[in-house]
Amino acid sequence: MTSKGVKASTSCLMRMKSSGDKLVSLGSKITSMT
Repeated sequence: MTSKGVKASTSCLMRMKSSGDKLVSLGSKITSMT
C-alpha cells in the first residue's frame, strides 16, 4: 500500500462515516417526530 492509496482510502472512509452520521441523525429525528 502506498501512502497515496492509504490517504485516499482514509478520506473515503471519513466521507462514508460523515454521511452515515447524517443518516443516523436524520433517522433519530424522524423517530422522535412520530
